[in-house]
Amino acid sequence: MKISKNIDQIELTIEVAGWSDEIVDLANLLEQCLTQTLRTIDKPLPGTVSVLLSHDERMRGLNRTFRKIDRPTNVLSFPSPKFPGGPLGDVALGFETCSQQARDRDISLATHLCHLFVHGVLHLLGYEHSEASSAAQMEQLESTILTALGQNDPWKDEDGNEC
Repeated sequence: MKISKNIDQIELTIEVAGWSDEIVDLANLLEQCLTQTLRTIDKPLPGTVSVLLSHDERMRGLNRTFRKIDRPTNVLSFPSPKFPGGPLGDVALGFETCSQQARDRDISLATHLCHLFVHGVLHLLGYEHSEASSAAQMEQLESTILTALGQNDPWKDEDGNEC
């Protein structure tokens, strides 16, 4: 199965039916996440974001090719070269890993997808988490964005304690 569609500034490709089977109005959800991310960091989107909702085997191949890590991962971001009006970059997500992580955290796949998509878009916009200070900044942005979307803070447990 492969479905491709354009939604405003998102080019969406769904390779695994499970994504759209488990998440109602998937395209709208991604659009809301992108809009809130840009609103929070107060930046216009310089171009489109391509989103690939794929499977673990594809993610393993991408991870191996681009990061030299031979295992699937939940999300990968690939920024495009910056030029006016050009694409911002690509965000790829693996269904099996994301689904398992959502079950392990006892959250919906939609909630987990929002967090990972926001995380991926922040990478496209230049945010990193390789050092403690940049990680703290990125986590704070994710918390702000997701709570503005009406979701729980992904960095706190049910009692409000940091996890």
